Amino acid sequence: MIEIKNNFLASKMNKDIDDRLLPKNQYRHAVNLEINRSENSDAGTVQNILGNKLKKNFRTLTSVNDLDCIGVYAEPSNNTLYIFLTNNINDIYNKLARNFIYAYNSLQDTATLLVQGAFLNFSKKSSFTKTLSTKNLLFASF
Repeated sequence: MIEIKNNFLASKMNKDIDDRLLPKNQYRHAVNLEINRSENSDAGTVQNILGNKLKKNFRTLTSVNDLDCIGVYAEPSNNTLYIFLTNNINDIYNKLARNFIYAYNSLQDTATLLVQGAFLNFSKKSSFTKTLSTKNLLFASF
């Protein structure tokens, strides 16, 4: 079997052109990759990192098949992720929507339902990716 080894000295990701036309020192796709940003001699080196592993299937827990995660808030002090889930595809309030907020503790591998209901008014069109301030969270006192 042929083994391909590439040196990426001045590399960059290029998803704009076909794989066959990629110039030398460019790559098409990277998964589980971290670029070292230290000030040591190994600054800028690329190294593999651990991938993701399914820990809890929230579709099974909630019995909602078309459920999507629209945001996550991490609280490292107690090893907890707060996960915001919905099946609502509309921008407007939907009384039939299934919305959930779960707390997942990574040390105990437990998922605890904090609140559920259409009144949460979540939408798949309004996901969030920014880090949230605990002042803005309804469950900041937990």
